[in-house]
Amino acid sequence: MAPEPPPSETLFVTGLPIDCTNEYGKEIFAQYGTVKEVTTLPVSAGKNAKAAFVIMETVDDAKWIVEHVNGNVPQNLTDPVTVVFATPRADRAKGKGMKLGGRVHAASGGETQW
Repeated sequence: MAPEPPPSETLFVTGLPIDCTNEYGKEIFAQYGTVKEVTTLPVSAGKNAKAAFVIMETVDDAKWIVEHVNGNVPQNLTDPVTVVFATPRADRAKGKGMKLGGRVHAASGGETQW
């Protein structure tokens, strides 16, 4: 199994409402610190939740969110979210991909079953 990404300002969040926008994502996480940017991702076929990259102003804000929000229900939401540090962009670009649910999602968009 690949090592976990190092702490950084960039978080990968899953379990967001299907209708979550970049602006709403920013509102959700602004209650925990200064949010620089939120990029919601298209919903994959068969999924009932959205994922997003959330970039916080500081690593400390991001660490706090991973430690205290991961697995919990943020205010104004009804379901728990999963929050982890994002794989650094350079590593994603090298095709290392992200392991999600037993599949590797490579930067090329392909999937490989483990």
